Amino acid sequence: MDKIIVREIAVQCIIGVHPEERARYQRLLISLELEADLMPGIENDNILDTLNYQAVCEEVASFVTASRCWLIESLAAQIAAKCLEFPRVLAVTVTVDKPEALPGTSGVSVCIHRRRP
Repeated sequence: MDKIIVREIAVQCIIGVHPEERARYQRLLISLELEADLMPGIENDNILDTLNYQAVCEEVASFVTASRCWLIESLAAQIAAKCLEFPRVLAVTVTVDKPEALPGTSGVSVCIHRRRP
């Protein structure tokens, strides 16, 4: 299986369980590993025959910005479902990094993998 990997899409959203987190936007970094058959695009060298990762990233960024999840786990699962709406995506690994989650750390991440049924 081929993969397109997008690293650290920076997005601002409301997320968290503490009242102070719900009162302000926080920065998240979203990484995607999109599994797809890339051969048609490779053979034809044509964007119409491959996975348009720009479209996926724009959809994910827009979705996350509008989201209001309490848990990054829930958000990661919803992002995966959104990615699987693209017909060429057969499976996806989503990593959501919350850089300011715990003082004294560089962040907390959740990583999930989902496959088309």
